[in-house]
Amino acid sequence: MRAFVAGAILALVLAVPAFAEEPAAPPPDDSHMVAALDLLNANGSITNLTALLDAIAPVQAMEIQHQQPDLTPEQVASLQSAIRNAFVAHIDELKRIVAAGYAAHFSEDELHTLASFYRSDVGKKYVSTIPSLVKELAPAETRWAIGIAQEAVQGLAGRSHNRGEHT
Repeated sequence: MRAFVAGAILALVLAVPAFAEEPAAPPPDDSHMVAALDLLNANGSITNLTALLDAIAPVQAMEIQHQQPDLTPEQVASLQSAIRNAFVAHIDELKRIVAAGYAAHFSEDELHTLASFYRSDVGKKYVSTIPSLVKELAPAETRWAIGIAQEAVQGLAGRSHNRGEHT
């Protein structure tokens, strides 16, 4: 079982694209972070992230199964659940990372203005609609992404074949 979990986690890590670390900006001051965190609460960003985790679960299951074809559906589901639970358990860390990003791009006054918008009637409607909209659009977006990826792979394979290369 330990080997199964280690292999599955390794497969997930290898499936995630590597991002170059950019030099860290100086951390925002406390009042700026408070304003950014308030915006995240007002706009539901972190709540929507958990909805996104649920919406991408089928794609995640396909990737796990692709990377680890010997896993049973129960093992894939168990791994998905463990990954989701780990993300949710560390959501406050992510919230601070996202808030620092907002603080780097918006002034404290702008953050307060945005939070006020999200607390308006239209802003509240937007916030309450996003989770269902994400779930509703995820299958179509996934089909679109898979189609584009397949076209790209077929195009690459065609060019390689025309040059006499074997893929």
